Parts: sequence; C-alpha cells; structure tokens
Amino acid sequence: FYTEELYFEDREDVLEWIDRRQISQRNLSPADFKLISGRIYNRKKAKTPVKTPNRQFDGTGKTADEVASDLGVSPRTIERNGDRAGVVDSLIEAGESEAAEVAKTASQKVIDKAKGKPPETAAKVVKQKPEKEQDCKY
Repeated sequence: FYTEELYFEDREDVLEWIDRRQISQRNLSPADFKLISGRIYNRKKAKTPVKTPNRQFDGTGKTADEVASDLGVSPRTIERNGDRAGVVDSLIEAGESEAAEVAKTASQKVIDKAKGKPPETAAKVVKQKPEKEQDCKY
C-alpha cells in the first residue's frame, strides 16, 4: 500500500475530501449519490458569500450551477439533494441516526417505485399514500 499524508485546514475540508472521493465511486447507489452530492452543495453554499436573500453566489454564478456542472446533473437536482442532505444531517446531529436511516430507506423506496415511469406517473407515485398502514410505522 502506498499512503500519503494529507493536511487540511479544518474538519469541513476533510469532509469535503471524503465526499469528493465517495462521489467518484462507480458502485454508489442513487440514494447515496443524492446524499453526498447534497452535502457537497450545502458545504459549498455555506462557504459562499450571500448577495441576495434567496440565492448564494460566488461571483461567477449560482453555487448550484457550479456543483451541478461538476457532478453532471441539473442545478435543480443539486438543490433538492441539498435539501434532502440537510434533513438527514439534522437528524443525525440530533442523535437520531436510526430515524435518518429510515428516512433514507423510505426515500429510496419511493425512487425505486417511480423508476422507469413517465414523469407525470412518477409524480403521482411520490404523492401516493402508503398502501398499508404498516408502511408508515418504523
């Protein structure tokens, strides 16, 4: 094994390095890609100075545009992934890692159910109520 010692300014830089390495893995599940890309976006957004109340800018354009371009997805996808990652990270910080895993699993089930369907049908699947009451229980 070849090892290389790396130095980082702070914990956020370490997390960014880890996420950037993970996002490049071929065997990353869609749910993991969403979570990691959302975390990358949220970290970059937090470091970016605010120019307007609703949007983050770094001087060259919208943060979501830059991250989306890096990862090969749309800016809106990155923004949604950022929202999702924020919820999951909030649950984890609150000490409810089990709840975060349930949320991640539920999100993946909805994605799997809607996969391969036309957008209008997929939207209906996302809005559907669970088929059984037990689907809501943790």
